[in-house]
Amino acid sequence: MAYKAYAAGGGPSGPWCKRCTLPIEAGEPTERIHFEHDPERKLAELNGLYHARCAQPYLSFARILNLNPRGRF
Repeated sequence: MAYKAYAAGGGPSGPWCKRCTLPIEAGEPTERIHFEHDPERKLAELNGLYHARCAQPYLSFARILNLNPRGRF
């Protein structure tokens, strides 16, 4: 994903992707990831807004943990 240049010192004022750390432009597809069952808050830094493409590695992990919080199968 290429970084976009902004004229006259202007820049994005909206959210930034948690994975690639680039700005999320209006209209770009996004995913919000939230780990619901995280009592020790070890995954808290992964919670947030991502570009849809950047979120793919985390989405399946979040779904598994949110459905099975104690890790018992």
